[in-house]
Amino acid sequence: MRRDTIGWTSSGQHTTLRLRCVWVLALLCQIGPLASAVQAASPRFNDTGQTTCHDAVTGLPLAACIGSGQDAASGRDQSAPSAKDGQAGFSFDKIAADGSVLPRDATQWACVQDRVTGLTWEVKTRDKGLRDRNRTYTQRGDGGKSEASRFVAAVNAQGMCGHQDWRLPSNLELVSLVSFMRTKLADAAIDAKWFPNTPPETFWTGTPSPAYGASARAYWLVGFYSGDNGPSRSDLGAALRVRLVRGAPLATEPRFMPLNDEVQDGLTGLVWRRCAEGQTWTGSECSGSAAAYDWASALARAHTEAAQGVAWRLPSAKELSSLTDESRVNPAIDLQAFPGTVYSKPFWTSTTVRKWPLEAPSLEAWWVSFDLGNLGAGAKDASHHIRLVRTAP
Repeated sequence: MRRDTIGWTSSGQHTTLRLRCVWVLALLCQIGPLASAVQAASPRFNDTGQTTCHDAVTGLPLAACIGSGQDAASGRDQSAPSAKDGQAGFSFDKIAADGSVLPRDATQWACVQDRVTGLTWEVKTRDKGLRDRNRTYTQRGDGGKSEASRFVAAVNAQGMCGHQDWRLPSNLELVSLVSFMRTKLADAAIDAKWFPNTPPETFWTGTPSPAYGASARAYWLVGFYSGDNGPSRSDLGAALRVRLVRGAPLATEPRFMPLNDEVQDGLTGLVWRRCAEGQTWTGSECSGSAAAYDWASALARAHTEAAQGVAWRLPSAKELSSLTDESRVNPAIDLQAFPGTVYSKPFWTSTTVRKWPLEAPSLEAWWVSFDLGNLGAGAKDASHHIRLVRTAP
């Protein structure tokens, strides 16, 4: 997010029994590295939209991503790149004011349904009405006229797109819309063809944060200027944008399913190493010191590990950011799943920060700092930690 805007730096018993048996059998079948856990449906998780890779040293765009280990070499924006229903791996439907699904070539629509996450989103307007792109809201919690809660109530009273269960999105949900591959500098970090009238500004989420202590009111923000996110005090009265959502929340229980030195995320379907590179799994914890790498060395480390026969890689910005536990700080991560997580340095992602003109060198990459859990960016020659991930088979 723009730091000049927000000012921070860093069914019956038989069914139940049958499901339990399936889960036990799945665990018994897991021999060696963590096997793929049984999942009822595909993970409800969007990719970053990034389709370009860059030379790890010079920052110049690469002609192809094969073998680079970078963001664009894996994920939905590589496996499902069709732009018919959204940029790269995104997949959307246009929704009319009455809630009906519109054809892709419709020129007017009120909401957008995300076919990957199952969530339905508000589309902003330019009519100076209730949902105008320039309206801003506070989160003081005082019930004032400018409060985001008043906006939610007003939209539900109107029954936008035929529904009255609209709410503020969680941080994870709003981050799911971020595109790290916008084609114009003036565009917001989102698929502008499906979400028109989105200003490149900072948006509130409904996720509270303990980052500033019990006496301060704070919520997570997502910046659609570049795509970063982090917590900020809301009791100071900052007025920011809001985009509403409806649908089953992006959450699953149990979220993390550990087995020895690996853990599978039930939400994303990804398998993670429980320890940072440089640390060793003892059977109950991560011992030793986490190593630090510049970005090129981080990619090289992942490549070396993958060469041993398991397809480990550096996670994308959204993948690594999804591990953030917004209810914690220092570290802002589930310590049962990821014990010994250090937070003195950020962790690299495989996602490059886009530059303009697009053929210019890109010498910055995205990182996640697990002190607060925020997503930020910095020079690729900086030294940060890494945690490797792989896609479950």
